[in-house]
Amino acid sequence: MSSQVGVDTEGHLAGPELPEQTEAALNNIERLLSSLGGDLLRVVMLRIYLAESARYDQQVVMEALKHRFPIAPPAATWLIVYGLAEPEWLIAIEAEAVLPGFALNS
Repeated sequence: MSSQVGVDTEGHLAGPELPEQTEAALNNIERLLSSLGGDLLRVVMLRIYLAESARYDQQVVMEALKHRFPIAPPAATWLIVYGLAEPEWLIAIEAEAVLPGFALNS
């Protein structure tokens, strides 16, 4: 799955702050998984790209992940990046999931 950023279904920025953008990115991931017959329980790996300007707000993202993955969050790699494709984007999240009916590449 490609990176999901903090925009709503119409492509508008969910808000200028990290909490709103994090929730929107996770909503997008959840929506994509659902369209493929999966859910967040199928996620096995996350890659979280956090803009340098939001680097000290990592706890915000951690709280959102705890809420979405209350039992056991998937493995995650965190990367602090200088910036994302649009200057107002603060976070991008990639998710790898194992879905029923999809074969793994070898």
